[in-house]
Amino acid sequence: MKRILSVFLAALMLAGLCAISAAADFVGGGADGVEAGSYNGGTAEGDVTITVTGDPVHKYAVDVEFETLSFTYSTGSTWNPTTHQYEVNGTGTWSDPKTVSIYNHSDLSVWYSAEASEEVTSYGEISVKFNGGADAVESTEVTRCEVGQDPTAATFTVGLEGSPTVGQLTDVVISTVTVTISKTAA
Repeated sequence: MKRILSVFLAALMLAGLCAISAAADFVGGGADGVEAGSYNGGTAEGDVTITVTGDPVHKYAVDVEFETLSFTYSTGSTWNPTTHQYEVNGTGTWSDPKTVSIYNHSDLSVWYSAEASEEVTSYGEISVKFNGGADAVESTEVTRCEVGQDPTAATFTVGLEGSPTVGQLTDVVISTVTVTISKTAA
């Protein structure tokens, strides 16, 4: 066994010597040489190369940023002495939709979806709408972050539809928006 190992090692060393001689450069002249009075020296260059092998370790890092999901319904209101509440005068409009941003810092793609919890209807038939009218955001891909680049971003909007029946409220929660991030399309 030792003899086979020795022969194998000797063969590898010979192969290594051949590889070294193949990379030799004659500096300042050719293989026949240059006379001493004519020789000026010179330089030789060799590129240093590397190879990194192995499977990468993938990591996920996803930021979800919510613009404050606070909305105002603009209209006048009148006190109702029977119900003891302010009631809406006529029709009004909701403040502009808000943006939710997803930033994928991962080296693999991710998918996001969004939905609103069931709305509280105590203050009127008010519903959460995504991207100008959808009831939810279907599974959407956010591509991977490229090496040395900013994270890949995706956005959607959240707005309200419907009219309140109560004329005066401040910071009442009527629903919750949930963003779900997954490694695959849902």
